[in-house]
Amino acid sequence: ENLNKKMSLNNKTIKVMNSVNPEYNTLRSSILSSLFKILSENTHHEYPQKLFEISEVFDPKEKNNLGIVLANNLTTFTEIKQILDSLFMNLGKEYEIESYNHPSFIKGRCGKILLNKKELGFLGEIHPQVLENFKIEVPVTALEINIDELF
Repeated sequence: ENLNKKMSLNNKTIKVMNSVNPEYNTLRSSILSSLFKILSENTHHEYPQKLFEISEVFDPKEKNNLGIVLANNLTTFTEIKQILDSLFMNLGKEYEIESYNHPSFIKGRCGKILLNKKELGFLGEIHPQVLENFKIEVPVTALEINIDELF
């Protein structure tokens, strides 16, 4: 439910046989859904909230991704892009952003992250429907990037 329905996605999932907990019966294809679950469980805490996670995902191949979410009343595409700029500047690499339509993000406020013309991930402003699905009442910006390809 968190991986697809709440994120407004329809991705194929890899099921875990004999899962002890039905909430964790699928291998993640994205980190963002887990970060949104944490944000939804912490709406009673003060904003801004800034979370990140580096972990394995399966899409369908195993890879390591970095996910970052920023939740506050003033967050914008520019704020999440500044974090991406800082990451690439510190790594001494240059990247490009190409317009991208992703169902979890507001149309026109999402970009595909490219390194040497190869897609590494995406960033942008989260769609209000996704925020409503997770019962998050402030704007959220996010990015997710494949760090195996980055290095």
